[in-house]
Amino acid sequence: MDQPVLALFATYAISMGVLVLVEGAASRFAPLLLSGATSTDFSKDAAGFFLAAQVGILAVLTVAIGVVTLLTQKDDGSAGNTDVRLYYVESYSYELATSGILLSVVLVAQLFWPLQPLVACIAGEKSVNHFKFWTTVIHAAWLILNFYLFLHFIKTTLRFVEPQSRARLRL
Repeated sequence: MDQPVLALFATYAISMGVLVLVEGAASRFAPLLLSGATSTDFSKDAAGFFLAAQVGILAVLTVAIGVVTLLTQKDDGSAGNTDVRLYYVESYSYELATSGILLSVVLVAQLFWPLQPLVACIAGEKSVNHFKFWTTVIHAAWLILNFYLFLHFIKTTLRFVEPQSRARLRL
């Protein structure tokens, strides 16, 4: 696997591990924190919405990369491969694609709640809904980060399709 992929996956795994430990500690030392019930339907519905949004981002990313690649090949003042590589680096397309695909994989896997039995064993059944809520919050934060990367990607793409802007980026 690629190093950024491993780093992103490790960060997610560590955050989930910390969340499981926090749930265990909260159930043991501060059970009143877990007394407020959170809706499991919210977590399930949110995961579907997050996945749809992420797939939309990846679709636009794919089309934009294709269009920019074609445009740069037709530009007489550019060295095709250099401009395409410059575009990939400047737009954070690698990072956005990696993060988007990994978030999609995590969201699909999380539909089966693989850590739920561990949370129930460590912290009790009461804390499962609490854990689902905070997992959804982590996924929402990751999606917001991807939206930020997507905004940067779109701004760079719109600048890059203009030959003058592309020439300035080459400098």
